[in-house]
Amino acid sequence: MGLSTLALAVEASVSLSPPCQSLPSSSPPRRSGRTITRARRLAAAGAAALAAATGLVLASGPLPADAASAAAAATGSTATTTTAWRNGTFALDPDAVVSRDDIVLGQPNINPTASIPLGNGVLGVSAWAANGFTAQLNRSDTMPQRKSPGQVNIPGLSVISHASDFTGKLDLADGVLEESGGGESMKAWVSTAKDELIVDVSGANPNVTQTASVYLWSGRNPTATVSGNTGTLAETWVDNSGNGASGQTFGSLSAITAGGRDVSASVVNPTKVQVSFKPDANGDYRVVVAAPHWAGGSAAGTAPVTAARVIGNDANAPEQALLRGQDQWWDRFWSHSGRSR
Repeated sequence: MGLSTLALAVEASVSLSPPCQSLPSSSPPRRSGRTITRARRLAAAGAAALAAATGLVLASGPLPADAASAAAAATGSTATTTTAWRNGTFALDPDAVVSRDDIVLGQPNINPTASIPLGNGVLGVSAWAANGFTAQLNRSDTMPQRKSPGQVNIPGLSVISHASDFTGKLDLADGVLEESGGGESMKAWVSTAKDELIVDVSGANPNVTQTASVYLWSGRNPTATVSGNTGTLAETWVDNSGNGASGQTFGSLSAITAGGRDVSASVVNPTKVQVSFKPDANGDYRVVVAAPHWAGGSAAGTAPVTAARVIGNDANAPEQALLRGQDQWWDRFWSHSGRSR
C-alpha cells in the first residue's frame, strides 16, 4: 500500500480503545481462581453492556448467558440483538461505514499545515486553500531527495475559500475533496488510473477568464515548454554525490492543461507555466495536472509527449466517466480493509 493511500486509510480509522497505560514494574499479586472467574464474568457483562449501548458488535462468538442477560438489562430491552456478523462474515456497507469518518473542514484550510491528503500510492497531493486553491505534488520515485514535481495554484477558487457559506470535506469513500461556497463547487482528486490531479469546478462566472499554474522554486532548474494547450516543467538530475550514490538519473515532470473555452498555455518564467481559459457557458471548467514518472525520456518520448500520453482527453471527458473508475477502485480498497462501527 502506498503512503498516500495509507494516509487516507489512517484518516478513516477510529480507535475504540483508551490509551494504554504503562506496564507495572513487577507482576501483580496472584488471585484465587474464584476471584478471577468472577472478575472475568463482570468484565464480560460490562463489555456486553458497552457493545449494546454503542452498537458495537464483538464477533468472537455467542455471548455467555450471564453477559447476554447483563446486556439486556443495561438496555432495558429483551429484543434480539442485531449484529453485522452473519454467516461467518461481516455484512457491512463499506461506503456507509467509511463515510462516517469523512474529514470535514469547518473553515477554509488556508494554512498548509491543515492540508488535505490525496493520492493513489505513487502520486501524493497536499491541498489547501491559500490563494484560492494550492496543491503540492509529491512522488515516491524522485530520488534521492524526493524532490516535488511542483505546486499548483488556481486563484479563481478564492470565490469558494472566501465565501461566508464555505463547506468542505474529504469524501473517504472515493478519495475526493469537495468544497463549495459563493455559488461555486469544486471536486479534486488524484486519479487511481494514472498519475494526475483533476480539479473539477462548476458554477463559475462564464465571462471571467481563469488561470491555473504549476511552478517550481529557487534552486530548481526545469525546462519549461508549451505544446498546444499544455504547459510542461521537466527536470533531471544524477544521484552522484554522497555515500551510497547510485549514479542513476532521476527527475520530475509536471504538466498542466484545462478544459473550457479559449484555452491557451504559456511559459511565465523559467520555473512556471500557466494555462488561461474561460469556463464553459454553463460555468464549468476543469484543470488537469499530470505528474508521471520521469527520468529524462528519449527523442520519441519527450516531456510534452509523455504528458500528452498521460492526460489524453481527460480535460474534456465527462466527469462521470472519470469518477466511475475512481469509485470502483476505492470500493475494492475499502471492501478489503478492516472496518468497525
